[in-house]
Amino acid sequence: MGIFDTISRGFSLTIASIRIVMKEPWMFILPIISGILLVALVLGLLFTTVLTTAAAGAGADTGSLMFFVGIFIIYFIGYFLFYFSSAMVVFGARERFEGRDPTMGQAFSASMGAAQKLALLAIIGGTIGLIMNILSRRDSRGNTNIIGQIVAGLIGVSWTIVSYFALPVILTENAGVIDSFKKSVGLVQKSWGEGMTASISLMFLYVPGVILLLAGVFLSGSSASIGLGLVALGVLALVAGYVVTIPVKAVISQALYVYATKGTVPSGFEADKIAGFYQKN
Repeated sequence: MGIFDTISRGFSLTIASIRIVMKEPWMFILPIISGILLVALVLGLLFTTVLTTAAAGAGADTGSLMFFVGIFIIYFIGYFLFYFSSAMVVFGARERFEGRDPTMGQAFSASMGAAQKLALLAIIGGTIGLIMNILSRRDSRGNTNIIGQIVAGLIGVSWTIVSYFALPVILTENAGVIDSFKKSVGLVQKSWGEGMTASISLMFLYVPGVILLLAGVFLSGSSASIGLGLVALGVLALVAGYVVTIPVKAVISQALYVYATKGTVPSGFEADKIAGFYQKN
């Protein structure tokens, strides 16, 4: 019964987290703002690269130092925006769990108070992202670097484990970044099953978008307008799934943090009458 208990808790955790986010509509705004800022950054760097390349009269050298510096800048700012907005959600979830009604301003202040630690997290994450990018690049002949991709994948999984509870630990315990990594590993060991099933259940949020996209591609041959319309709806559905997934993941991490450290159900989940799914046997 143990594994089914774990699966039940994981799926229930996701449902309850979605309900928490629904109570705080401002949480949906954060990934939209972060996404717009990141897209603007990427477009700006691409525009700068095109102008620089045109001025030099040569093709862009994807192996040059400046190219990797640009990639690192994108990774760093992308990670920082993600951690900053996720920290706001984690703070909001903690306040909600403790029976308070958080505001977006309070959450912003909490993230600003941890901005230096979030920046360090982003530097580490950006560096790891750059290393993974280098390892998974094709060789000079254009062949796939299978070994490099495997190593990059292992690094990515390790980073996920090490950093999974970093934000809850930093915001709740005011711990340093390195200490948050150490504690994160121990907490993942306690609640890996719930975290895994919760992450898997979040993938279902993207199913409608994938179905609409496939239907659009399939029908485009017989009716271009219908196919294009379904593809457009599919893209919107995927964006909606992303907007919901990002804050829900942050709420899940805070809920699992409470579950793993205290062995109790966050008060907000009890209010949703699902506490029974979380009680450890």
